[in-house]
Amino acid sequence: GLTGVSPLAAGGDHTCAVTAAGVSCWGDNDNGQCTAEAATDDPIAAPTAVAGLTGVRAMALGSKRSCALMADGSAKCWGYNNVDQTLVPADLGNVIALDAAGGFACAIAEANQNVICWGDHWEGQLDVPSTLGPAVAVSTGSNHACAIDTVGEVTCWGRGSSHPDYMGQLDVPTNLGEATAISAGYEHTCAIIDGGTV
Repeated sequence: GLTGVSPLAAGGDHTCAVTAAGVSCWGDNDNGQCTAEAATDDPIAAPTAVAGLTGVRAMALGSKRSCALMADGSAKCWGYNNVDQTLVPADLGNVIALDAAGGFACAIAEANQNVICWGDHWEGQLDVPSTLGPAVAVSTGSNHACAIDTVGEVTCWGRGSSHPDYMGQLDVPTNLGEATAISAGYEHTCAIIDGGTV
């Protein structure tokens, strides 16, 4: 088994762990999301090292793809790429946070703390609101994303009220308070506010 794991990330059908030795992944590999190499028909049953991937700070896994936040601040993605979800923007630069879900990913640029997203845009997931200032945290859900700015305010975007399956995931409660952490799920969002309340 793996030891010294920190951190661990789970995607739609695969899992990756960061260890001192690098990154190991297991699960579905039909688009090379576990190996960063050729796809395999059979799943990866046991943790398998991603060749050549060292110096990783954190992993973020979406649907059939993987992204890594490197120790030098750069981002790398691989796996399924039908809507450019593995093509990290050339002008992104170094990032301080990275998350991936569904068919898109978002990162916070180190230079100005702006949130930049790439990949699937079917539900407006890439339309980061202009009202969102410098961010300290970002989380991606199935078809929406949310971020926390420097004063603790939460802003969400993506699948909105015009969609028949809209569940209010963009409707940030007016009495939420100052958020310190955020997590976007399939059609919902949760936040931890100052003081530890969810």
